[in-house]
Amino acid sequence: MLMLTLSVFVLFPALYWINSELAWAKKLFVCRDRSRRTSFLVSVCVLHIAISFASILWLKAHGWTAAEVGIVFWKLVPAVLALAVAGLLIASFEPRARSKSSSDGSKRAGRVTMLIAPVTRRERFSWVAFCLVAGICEELIYRGIAISLLRSAGWNVTYAIGLSAISFATIHGRSILKAGALAQHLVFGVLLGIVYVWTQSLLTVITMHVAWNLLLLLRPVELPAVAQPFERSDVEC
Repeated sequence: MLMLTLSVFVLFPALYWINSELAWAKKLFVCRDRSRRTSFLVSVCVLHIAISFASILWLKAHGWTAAEVGIVFWKLVPAVLALAVAGLLIASFEPRARSKSSSDGSKRAGRVTMLIAPVTRRERFSWVAFCLVAGICEELIYRGIAISLLRSAGWNVTYAIGLSAISFATIHGRSILKAGALAQHLVFGVLLGIVYVWTQSLLTVITMHVAWNLLLLLRPVELPAVAQPFERSDVEC
């Protein structure tokens, strides 16, 4: 199990970080080119699914069961369907528009949330799918598997929650270089870890994670007024 543990805490975050340095991510977050938004989100989903699938196969090969990482399929499937229906209902409503001045809009343009936020009806519906994939896969890896692996190796539960939260934060790539984003991911990771240990239910933290991401559908839409690139000498915009 050492290889899977190293993968969860070192290899997997490294893969996400590498993805955040590829062309679609740089064009989106550095040049503020929203036409790369779909490519970036698809790349993240592919990573999520591939990593989760590989981890599940590894666990099965070593005799672990789904229940040992908190998965109860007869509860998980209907809950995911309910979340999908709720998300699609929210996405079907027209987003509220936020009126901001040109200068105010350009100040906000660099925020990650404004660059990946769904604006069109098509983006809103596809965002629901992304939320489900992210919520299920990230919680499977960074709560269900990560915490279970550390606890089975004799780690104190507090350290297990803390280390899983740090690893969870690092998969968000370059965004964590900002103190506010890093703090948000760490706090959210710790909260989800505590809930997972307390309930021993992966479904609970998946629901929390998906619901949190779906909240972006309720935010007023605000498109960048001026698409000025960030100061980065290594990227041509």
